[in-house]
Amino acid sequence: MTFGLSRQASRRWMVWGSTSPHAAGGIRSDRGTVITLTSVLVALLAAFTVCALIGLSVWLLVLFGVLTGLHSVAWLSERTSAWRLPADADAP
Repeated sequence: MTFGLSRQASRRWMVWGSTSPHAAGGIRSDRGTVITLTSVLVALLAAFTVCALIGLSVWLLVLFGVLTGLHSVAWLSERTSAWRLPADADAP
């Protein structure tokens, strides 16, 4: 059903099976797909969420790595300290 439109014009205005140019209220391409503001916002929110999760995961790995490294350095310096008293060496 083209309502007097040429085949190319009817395909250009077809949005999810409708021939009305105002059917979905979004940006139309030649393929008939619709990009609405809501779909753009949902895509941006999803991208932000993924980036935030990856960023937080990296920061947690770095934080635990630094804390583990500091703990190892503190343990090593305590074990090899030249300032330990002889009584400390006998303690278990």
